[in-house]
Amino acid sequence: MKKAIIYMAIILTAFLFNVNNAHIIYSAEEEQHHDDADHEGEGHHDDDADHEGEGHDHDADDKTYGGKVGNYEVSIKLHGEISAGGKAHLDIALSGPAKAPKALRLWVGNKSAKGSMKARAGKGHSPGEYHVEVEVPEKMPENSKLWIQIQDSSGRTKGGFDLK
Repeated sequence: MKKAIIYMAIILTAFLFNVNNAHIIYSAEEEQHHDDADHEGEGHHDDDADHEGEGHDHDADDKTYGGKVGNYEVSIKLHGEISAGGKAHLDIALSGPAKAPKALRLWVGNKSAKGSMKARAGKGHSPGEYHVEVEVPEKMPENSKLWIQIQDSSGRTKGGFDLK
């Protein structure tokens, strides 16, 4: 009986060691964090990384989108272009309620985000500032827009901006 317990303990330890190592490897390779509270059939990823030196210039050809979305005044700066199959590098500034929103998600496409990848914005260097890289669909729907969804204690609010 003791041998069986020892063998089971060894097997369990080996299993847990392998599971833990698999998680560490996955975490090291996967730079995206998934928002478990908002899986509605479309892909999501977090983007909290610092993107300095990734080959996009933060001054040349910037475009600005903005307006009121829910209780927030939104200003979005696009660095570069939005092109099918590419990535859109965005800096977001919010003003409004004193409490920061729970989440900001952005995507390019239609309001439902069908066929688009929602990206969760990470906090920037100052309060009210955020950064995100949005994957643009290979096939952009007709009349695609840049969408932002703001989630706060009162719920979720969406706003769309015509592409420039």
